[in-house]
Amino acid sequence: MKVTLAGFNIDSNLIEKLPEDTIATPETISAAYARISRDPRDVPELRKEAREQVKKARRSNKAIVFGMSHHSVAEHAYFNFDILQISRLALEELEARRIGAAYTEKSQRYITLNGDFVVPKEFSDEDIVKFEELVGFQNKFYLDNLDKLTRYQFYNNPELAEQARSAEEKGTSNKMNRAKNTLEGWAKEDARYALSLATQAQLGMSFNARTLEHAIRTMRHSQLEECRKLSQKLYDVTKEIAPSLIILTDPDEFKKAFKVKLQDDNFKSTRSNLKKYVKELIEKYYSELHEDLPNILIEEHEQLILESNIDRNITTAVIHNNSKLSIEDSYRIACVILADEERGKSFFTEILKYISAFDPLPR
Repeated sequence: MKVTLAGFNIDSNLIEKLPEDTIATPETISAAYARISRDPRDVPELRKEAREQVKKARRSNKAIVFGMSHHSVAEHAYFNFDILQISRLALEELEARRIGAAYTEKSQRYITLNGDFVVPKEFSDEDIVKFEELVGFQNKFYLDNLDKLTRYQFYNNPELAEQARSAEEKGTSNKMNRAKNTLEGWAKEDARYALSLATQAQLGMSFNARTLEHAIRTMRHSQLEECRKLSQKLYDVTKEIAPSLIILTDPDEFKKAFKVKLQDDNFKSTRSNLKKYVKELIEKYYSELHEDLPNILIEEHEQLILESNIDRNITTAVIHNNSKLSIEDSYRIACVILADEERGKSFFTEILKYISAFDPLPR
């Protein structure tokens, strides 16, 4: 057995110190690994060739990842981002991706906030005045009550409080006083609920190229201007580093490479269409919930999934994820819809109508 470390993340400031003629890109790893299944050469040799012929590696990526739809190859390339001055609302949309992603936020539990917030671009001048007044009130409430909540935690947790005082008397620094930090953390955790989702956040984030591409395409059509701006910034800082792995984020480059227009309707319309369509289904069929709910759904969810019809499971999931219905009522409506074959075909045609050859199915 032989194990070779083929690559690892390093700080971009170190990469900038490389000789000027060095093209440092994760595309070469993806290109080399994409050839493993069909090229008889050993992997190190494939990597060497990709490093020495970056343009060829990029052409290879475009052909394999997008021409052959082997998107998983893009998952070998990783990017790290520092993201600052983002609202918690935009952060929620950004962090909707869990596969191929890692996030570490500056915690509202461990850090005392100083009141920084993001003003939505969508607001009128009149709205901004009201908004800033409200956020100011919330921030004041946070700061005014943080001390009270801290005293409350010390009072209600005497054992931990004694440990904190004892450590302080021994000269332990605040940073290393675990008991004190725990009590103050609980207070901050409670106080943060007074703050709005406009509160500024910052994080370190890592995406593989496939997840990055999905994030850029999805947020480009967000209802929130801040997310659309974030999408553009993510694209701007990576487009020169790995253009062959995020080509679906650039309609012009895609058309140059494949001679066809990039179909982006899925990212523009699928989410809103699903919610609208499911709402119509509920209004139409809710009164027809004549299917008896199987006991197995209540007693053994996993067994139901193993034994029941996969189309019914998918229909249930789509309804449940795009409405406020319980899983039980979603299951009942799925039964009603699929009781008629044509009605079932119509359902799947509608939920997939914006999907192109390059798009993942709705989850």
